[in-house]
Amino acid sequence: GLGIARRIDEAFEILESVEKDTSDGSPRLSPHLLCGFLNALIEAGDMRRANALVARFRQVLYEGQSVLLYNLLMKGYIKSNFPLGALTVKDEILRQGLKPDRLTYNTIIFACVKSAEIEKAFQFLEDMKVSHKGWKG
Repeated sequence: GLGIARRIDEAFEILESVEKDTSDGSPRLSPHLLCGFLNALIEAGDMRRANALVARFRQVLYEGQSVLLYNLLMKGYIKSNFPLGALTVKDEILRQGLKPDRLTYNTIIFACVKSAEIEKAFQFLEDMKVSHKGWKG
């Protein structure tokens, strides 16, 4: 993908053409499309631009009312060696009234372990068990 190849500028040119409705095939600006760009930025390790993308397209991204956006941001913070940033994203999930999914909990637990917050990791594991009663850990 563009993120892995670090062709971020090219990705933003594509995004701009979609935004201006001048791209081939006339794709529409959607949460799914923007999450793809967000993932490219995260894969490239560019959290500055990832956060800017979220801020710029917040309204479109929130249309989806999905935790996918937040799971991607948490992944980015962990990947950029700032696992505690993932915990602040978890707070935003709750503020938005969204329900964390299993991937959210797994990512939060991983962030806690990476930042040596073992007690918090166990607390989130317990929260996950309560939220996802069918899960047997």
